[in-house]
Amino acid sequence: MAQPCPTVEELLSLIAEGLGAASARFLDIQQVFSFPDTAAPLADVHRQPSDGVFAQAVVHQFQTLVRPCTPDGPCQVSGQHTCCIGAPIQVQGRMVGALLLEFPCVAGEEGAESQINLAEVARTLVEAHLTQAGLNGDPQRPVPNAENFARLAVEAQEAEREWISIELHDRVTQNLVAAFQLLQTYDKLAVSRPEEARPLVGRAAAMVREAIREARELSNSITPAPLHELGLVATLRQEMKRLEEETGASIQFNAPRLRFPREIEIGLYRIAHEALINVKKHARSARVQVDLTYENGRIMMGVRDWGVGFDSALAKRSTVGHSTGLYSMQKRAEILKGTCTINTRPGQGTEVVVVVPCPSALEQPKE
Repeated sequence: MAQPCPTVEELLSLIAEGLGAASARFLDIQQVFSFPDTAAPLADVHRQPSDGVFAQAVVHQFQTLVRPCTPDGPCQVSGQHTCCIGAPIQVQGRMVGALLLEFPCVAGEEGAESQINLAEVARTLVEAHLTQAGLNGDPQRPVPNAENFARLAVEAQEAEREWISIELHDRVTQNLVAAFQLLQTYDKLAVSRPEEARPLVGRAAAMVREAIREARELSNSITPAPLHELGLVATLRQEMKRLEEETGASIQFNAPRLRFPREIEIGLYRIAHEALINVKKHARSARVQVDLTYENGRIMMGVRDWGVGFDSALAKRSTVGHSTGLYSMQKRAEILKGTCTINTRPGQGTEVVVVVPCPSALEQPKE
């Protein structure tokens, strides 16, 4: 017998559990403006406004905002020291409320950025629920596939963590280990054979510098700073210019000057970035073409190379490295309610085709 689909409250519980949030709440527009303190002016959202003022700021500014950690004690809802991330909820072009997520305190900008990205995943799930329930329907109405959406979010998160672990090992840890071994050799030779020992310090320093560069590049690749300010198209253009300089490949990029909703830009960037990493590491292609089009409420993105290709069936059976990135790309497309198709054969190059729905886009001013 089939289990009943969860209500919005049950979905929020699944989201909180799956994404590691202390609590998740959805406030519809009436609730947002029914708080006792909503007559107060919108406060600086970085100075501990109440839930009502904070939710109003999220709705009025129509962007994801962060309220920092509670300074006077744990959150009344979760009992933990948390920060609150608020995301606006829009359905079919209409603002319908705000999603408030309480996350445990984390240190550093990277941890905060990771939690913002998780909030965008939750925002997508809630908007999908309300879209299926209908604008004029009951938001408590069960939504098909809600459990599947939550599962996809968690799977994508786990795949990305595995990818980061592999990248840290291959690009950072190995350089640091090699530098450490050189310094150990220097320590043994410094007194008895100083002329042989001295060049080892320079080699070790070069490896440490390379490890630092790789770590910074990895950090930037997770969510680059220009993405939020410049948008997907401009950020990809910058990335492909760097790839062209690093590999010598001829890269053609065709895309309209458009901005898309934040969660779509983040998801498509991660997919494109992974595809370009695969080109750099594996394809050995002298030519790369990236096309992005927007028509009839959907985005189509293609990344094509004319390199060595690979056996897709063999890659699916693998559990590490290259296959982890492929799996992550497909799960990210599914979270955006789209598809990611990978066409490849040994010796015939690779094409990644992503199609995701996007009801609206904004024209980006010329630089």
